[in-house]
Amino acid sequence: MSGSTSAVAYGPRQTSGTAVVRESRWLAASGVAVGLVNYAYSLLLTQLLAPTAFADFAAAQSLLLVCGTLATSSMPWVVARVLSEPGSSEDARRQVIWFSVVVNLLQGVLAAALLCLIGSRFLSPWSLAAVAVGTVAIFLTTTPGGWLQGSRRFDRLAFFRVLEVVVKLVVGAVLVLAGTRDAGALVGVAAGALVVVAAGLVLMRSELHRAPGALRVRSLWSASLGNVGVQGLVAVLASTDVVLVAVLDGGSADSGSYQAAAILGRVPVFLAGALGAAAFPTLVASARAASEVRGTSVSSYSWLAGAYALALVTAPAVLVSLVFPGSYALVDEVLPWAAVSGLLVGMVNLVTTFFQAAALYRPAIRMLVIAVPAHLAVLLAGSVTADVRGIAVASPLVPAVLVLALLRHPVSRLPRPHPPAVVLTAAPVAVAAAALLASRAVPVLWVAAAGVVGLAALRLAMRQRPTAGAHRRRTHV
Repeated sequence: MSGSTSAVAYGPRQTSGTAVVRESRWLAASGVAVGLVNYAYSLLLTQLLAPTAFADFAAAQSLLLVCGTLATSSMPWVVARVLSEPGSSEDARRQVIWFSVVVNLLQGVLAAALLCLIGSRFLSPWSLAAVAVGTVAIFLTTTPGGWLQGSRRFDRLAFFRVLEVVVKLVVGAVLVLAGTRDAGALVGVAAGALVVVAAGLVLMRSELHRAPGALRVRSLWSASLGNVGVQGLVAVLASTDVVLVAVLDGGSADSGSYQAAAILGRVPVFLAGALGAAAFPTLVASARAASEVRGTSVSSYSWLAGAYALALVTAPAVLVSLVFPGSYALVDEVLPWAAVSGLLVGMVNLVTTFFQAAALYRPAIRMLVIAVPAHLAVLLAGSVTADVRGIAVASPLVPAVLVLALLRHPVSRLPRPHPPAVVLTAAPVAVAAAALLASRAVPVLWVAAAGVVGLAALRLAMRQRPTAGAHRRRTHV
């Protein structure tokens, strides 16, 4: 299928909120799978690495996560926007793909230099080398990611996302078992990204051609910088606490406990990214369906991520102690706060996608520019008050205020729910919370209750029910 044909085939179909719900299942499932595999990898490393080595790895992985969010917030959205627009020409498609490859390479090299400068305080030379390679590879993965997203090949995009973390787990675990410590764990991160880059270049080979004039297209630069500004600040917001803990208390057992809890609590951020990626092409292609798509995305995220956070908040201490070694003694105390913080940061990640799709970068950037230093100040105050525990308690405060501010803007404002709908929503949440709290004393019952709550949340999140007044359109290919 040629580039122009693909544009005609894919663009007009992206007008139904129900279609977004259906297509988002691939990315939602991959988001959950990625989160679970990342959790399994981190959990495995808590068993294989000493707390000090794990703290170094977790801090480095947090820096790589910042780079990953920066990378996935710029070029893939620019590529997906061009490919999603009805009538996009073959030249335009090739131009944006080449633009993405070149800019990603430049960004990757610059980011690698910066991360190595930061990481030189606590990482070995081999770990720094792995971070450098992994950083460049992570940026390069976003070009095929944007190509698959804009072409609505969500099944393949989901596959490559899962493939990346599976390769990371296998390679990293083998190297750590071979005695390479945190350096081997970071090599696993680089290996996963390199596999995706290689496979993506093969898939895009028919549209990957040199386009010298691509770097002179102002609209591509404008969209790229706007996306980086919005989601780059979101990435900083999401990682400020874990980096701050590493800087202020790095190498201690409390630091390792916080890093472990934070990694587990950040799973909703991956889910939010998956839902936002699925919604973005439709938000770009059809203003008429935007309200429905926003409502569906936020509702789906709230059910899934809310159930996950509720499970973490109510998790029995006995189960937590079975999952983490005794040297991670503080995990049980900070995990509930990490869960709430991760839920809110994920919502920020999802809602800012609405601003990106509407190309309204400045309002979101203004709010984030205020929120990020405020978040740092609140975390520092928490640290002064109660060290790592204080940072944990302070971590959800600014994200909560930011979510409210973002949802008040017209581009992301949701339809006001009717009172009966509020009751119908609050009732299952209250029942789920009561069931999980009541069963905490008996871990087996809690596990069963958590399973029921998770399945119920999944069913509610995947309902394909358009909002009232939403317009349906026939699909034309």
